Amino acid sequence: MSWPSLLIKSPCLAHFRINKYNEIKDKPGDSLYVRCGFDRGGNEMTEPPQLAFAKDDVLYVDNTMFNGVPGQWRAWRLDDDGHRQQCGVIPSKYKVEEELLLRRGAGDLIEGRSTATARRSFFRRKKHQRGGSGSSSLGSNSRDSKELASFCNLSPGWYSDSGSLHEDLSQSSYQRVERLQYPEFRPVLVIGPLAECVAEKLVQDFPEKFKRALSESRRCSQAQLDREIAEGLILEYRKRGSCYECITVSSVRALIQTRLHCMLDGSITMVERLQRHHIYPMVLLIKFKSTKQIREVKDARYSLDKLSGKAAKEMFEHGHKLEAEYRHLVTAIVSAGANIAHICAQVKAAVDSEHRKSQWVPISSMQ
Repeated sequence: MSWPSLLIKSPCLAHFRINKYNEIKDKPGDSLYVRCGFDRGGNEMTEPPQLAFAKDDVLYVDNTMFNGVPGQWRAWRLDDDGHRQQCGVIPSKYKVEEELLLRRGAGDLIEGRSTATARRSFFRRKKHQRGGSGSSSLGSNSRDSKELASFCNLSPGWYSDSGSLHEDLSQSSYQRVERLQYPEFRPVLVIGPLAECVAEKLVQDFPEKFKRALSESRRCSQAQLDREIAEGLILEYRKRGSCYECITVSSVRALIQTRLHCMLDGSITMVERLQRHHIYPMVLLIKFKSTKQIREVKDARYSLDKLSGKAAKEMFEHGHKLEAEYRHLVTAIVSAGANIAHICAQVKAAVDSEHRKSQWVPISSMQ
């Protein structure tokens, strides 16, 4: 028989094999590790108990058809060492993404009704204005055009011209991960106000733990370097006199193999470039409470007394922007202290803590 499709007809052959079905229906389904993309409350009073978890928790799913019920997984919440802590059932990946689509559709329906009401009000008002003066009408053309254009906007997260969703639902449900058997010395990227001072001091004070990747000096066109970034050969470059200094993937990987943490010197955009090579850096964000706190930070090695109020304000605002736009890449947030030495101690402690944890890395997409 054949199944009708939107575009093509695909042949499908079905076999009635009840004996085979009875043989496997009571066996547990596949087992896998997943990282959660959302928070979920649980309920231990139900049978079976519903497992609670938080966004970014790693779960071990040991049955993808618990009690023979499609859409229901049995899972274990794990601790930082990868040990099983608590067991319960969770909705399957398909069920979660189905619910996300239903919620989005309901939100779009409510928004659509509100927009339709506003549109009717707009045209009724314009109808009554037709008898008014021409100058008044001309004066409101710009405002009316903007208002009318707002009725035609697509809601955020809906379909683009290519017909695909802006938001990848797989990142909002579960991401399949695997545990590294031999934990790597992950690169470290410190971001936020005074990040360069902190990174430099860590490299100088703890050479047995941190080291900069060797940069390559290149004499070539910027277009050539952009092509090499697109090809995944280099991570970032900057102009130094008549040359370009480049940080390559190979230099970072070579430093990891020496069992040192590579202290990255660059922007947060290099994080995703490294992840494409299955290198997963720690991203530590230094967070200050105020502009005043930034200006009050002291250190004998750095002339922070000359930091202007304007520069401190720009640092503070940039730190907030980094947190808002790249929170999904940030490994940990480090609260700033009274001096650079204290901040360095906090960053070093965060690196040690993350290194001791089980390292979970994404693998091929879930079906």
